[in-house]
Amino acid sequence: MPKQSEQAAFGLPMPCEVADSHCLTIDITEYLHYPLQLQVQGWHGPQPFAWRSFSHGEPLAKGAFLEAPGIPLPGSLYRDVPHTVATVGSMALLWRYALLQACARIPAALELASDNPLLLILLVEYAQRMGWSERQLPACLAFRRSVILAAIGLPGSASLARLLRRMALMPVTSPFLTIIRECLQQPETIKLLRHPTFWHVIPRNPKLA
Repeated sequence: MPKQSEQAAFGLPMPCEVADSHCLTIDITEYLHYPLQLQVQGWHGPQPFAWRSFSHGEPLAKGAFLEAPGIPLPGSLYRDVPHTVATVGSMALLWRYALLQACARIPAALELASDNPLLLILLVEYAQRMGWSERQLPACLAFRRSVILAAIGLPGSASLARLLRRMALMPVTSPFLTIIRECLQQPETIKLLRHPTFWHVIPRNPKLA
C-alpha cells in the first residue's frame, strides 16, 4: 500500500474527480478495461506535475522527471499555470508537460520562459532526451545563457543567446527543432535565423512541419 505521506500528497482514495486544489485524479478504467487511476499534481502541488498510476489502491508506476503521463489530460490541470508558461507550452506541445513541470519547480526556468522561451524549449527537450535528473536541470540553469547553450551541444555564444531571445516564438515540432539546432551549429546558416521569413517558411514545408 502507498505510504501515508504519499496518500496525502496524491489525494487517496481515488475518485474520478479533483481530489483537492493540488491534485487531479483520473479514472481511465473504462478505456483500458481494467482498474487504473492516474493521479497528477498541478502547478501548486508539493511536487508539481508529478504523476503516479494506481490499481486497487496499489501503486503501479510513477513518472520520472520531465516525463509526461502519455495520455491527454483535462484542461483543469492547467488552470493555475501562469499565462506566459501556458503560452510557451502551447507552442511546443510535444514538450508541454516537461516545460510546465520545469517552470513549476525551478524559478530560473520560469524566468527563462518569459525572457528566452526558445532557449528554454531547446534546454528542456535536451534534458528530457538525455534523461537529466531534477538536480541537473537547475544546476545548468544557474549558469550564463552562453554556458547553457554549450551544455546542450550548441555554440556557447552570448550573441547566439541574444539572437534566440529576439526570435518570435511559433509552433515548434520535433523536425522544426532539429532544423533550428542544425542552423545554430553552422555559422554560415545562422544568418537564416536572422531573416524575418525564416519562421514562416519552415512550418509550411511538409517535410519539416
